[in-house]
Amino acid sequence: MPKKTVCEWFIKPLDDFTNEAIARLMADRCESDVSSLNFSLVDNQGESHDVWSVDYPVVATFQRSKQPVRFKVFTREGRSSPLRPWKFGVRRRQVKPKVHKRAVS
Repeated sequence: MPKKTVCEWFIKPLDDFTNEAIARLMADRCESDVSSLNFSLVDNQGESHDVWSVDYPVVATFQRSKQPVRFKVFTREGRSSPLRPWKFGVRRRQVKPKVHKRAVS
């Protein structure tokens, strides 16, 4: 059975207000030191980003927030892969599988 890859979520705050809001939320949710959740990671373009490691429910909370929060969301699959930007509401076009018809004789 193949190993299941884990999708990790990261938020990059774009202003001080958002950074403080993320820090407060993570402090309420975690018993550990909040600074251990703040990383500097490289994306698939080679750029470095200061991001917070979060779960998807935290991303959804900030997406639905009525407060003026500004942030970018990144994901990565596995611990060694680079960050990839994630865009809200953008869905991939689903491709229908090809159906091969057999000739009836």
